[in-house]
Amino acid sequence: MKGCCKVVQGPQGPRGVQGYTGSVGTGPTGSTGSEGGTGPTGYTGAPGTAGSTSHGEMYFGGTGTIAINDATYTVLDLPWTAGECNGFTVDDVNNRLVSNVSGVFMVVMSLSYQIDSSNTKVKATVALDGTPCPNMIQQDGIHTHNFYTSLTCSGIVSITAGQYLHVEVIGVNGIGLDMVVLQCTLSAVAVSGDQGPTGPTGASAPVSSAGLIYITSGDFAGNTSIQFDNVFSNTYSAYKAVISGLNFPIFEPTESASRLYIQLCANTTVDTGYNYYTQGVLVDTNGGQSLFGTGADSQWQTLLFNPTATTAGVVIEIQNPYTASSTTMNFQYSSHDGSTWCSMSGGGVKDTQTSYDGIAFSPGLPVSSQGHISIYGYKY
Repeated sequence: MKGCCKVVQGPQGPRGVQGYTGSVGTGPTGSTGSEGGTGPTGYTGAPGTAGSTSHGEMYFGGTGTIAINDATYTVLDLPWTAGECNGFTVDDVNNRLVSNVSGVFMVVMSLSYQIDSSNTKVKATVALDGTPCPNMIQQDGIHTHNFYTSLTCSGIVSITAGQYLHVEVIGVNGIGLDMVVLQCTLSAVAVSGDQGPTGPTGASAPVSSAGLIYITSGDFAGNTSIQFDNVFSNTYSAYKAVISGLNFPIFEPTESASRLYIQLCANTTVDTGYNYYTQGVLVDTNGGQSLFGTGADSQWQTLLFNPTATTAGVVIEIQNPYTASSTTMNFQYSSHDGSTWCSMSGGGVKDTQTSYDGIAFSPGLPVSSQGHISIYGYKY
C-alpha cells in the first residue's frame, strides 16, 4: 500500500492594526504684494447744458406826477406792475426790476409823458444799481406844452445776479418841473442763455501705459536743501528731475563754478555713506575742455558754471532707485553768461544694494540759493 499525506490549511491570522493618519502640512504665508500706483487725475466733466433764456418786464399805465429838476436824476416812483418774468423779480416798493441771474441782456425802456413847460427838455435813461447806463440816455427833441411826448431808449447791458434796473429822468434847462407820466415800460431779455450747471465729475482716467508722468515739485529755500520723500516706488523704473530758475552762489571766490549735491534717502533718512561716485566732462564755446570726477564720496556732485545765468538749467535722471541694487545717475547742465555757453555732462553710481524712496538736493555753498525742481517718473 502506497503512503500519502494530506495538506491541512491553518486558521486565518488576526487583522493588522490601521496606521495613523498623517497631519496636513502648512506652508509659510506669502508676502504681501506692493500697493499699485495712483492713477492720474480723472477726465474733466462735460460742459453744463445751456440754461433757458431769462427775461423780465415791469410797466405802469395810468397817470402819475413826478417832480423833477435839472440837477440830479430822479427815479420814476410809480405803482409798477410785474409783466412776464423768468429770472427777474419786480420790486414795486423800490421801483426796481431785479435780476436773479447773470448774463448779457437787451434792455428797452419806453416813456410817454407831458411837462408843464415848453422851454425845457427831458432826458430819460435806465440805471443799473443806481448808475445811469451811458449807452441808454435819450433826450427828447421839441414838445408842446401840456401835450404828451414819447421817449424810447435801448442798449446791451451786462447784469450780475442781484443787480437791479430802474428808470430815471432829469430836466434840461428847467428847475422845479412837474412830469405827468401816462405810460412807462421797462423790459430786459437775455441775449444768450444763462450759464448751465457744472458738468458731472469725470471718471478716473486709465493709468498711462507709457510716458513721462509728473510726480511732485518744490523750491530751494535760501541756504537749505530740499528733500523729496516717498517719490520712488515700484510704479516707475526711472525718474527725471528738471531744475530751472537757478541762482546759486559761486562756491569759492577763485572759482567760476558752484556745486549741486545729490543724495538718496530711505525712509526719510539721507544716506551719507561714502559710496557715491561721479564723473563728468565740461566744454565751452571758447574751446575749453576739462574732466571732473570724485572717488568714494558722501554725495553725487555736479559743477555749475555761470550758475546765476537766467538760462541755466539742470536735467538729472535716476535709474532703479527703488530696487535693492546699485543706483545710477546721469546729468546734463548748460548755461550762458552773455558771452560763453557752458555745458557739462556726466553721471555716477551709488554702489550699495539698498532700496531708496527719496532724494535730496543741496546747494554747495550755505548762502541764499534759488531754483525750482520738478520730478517725473518714466513708465516704460
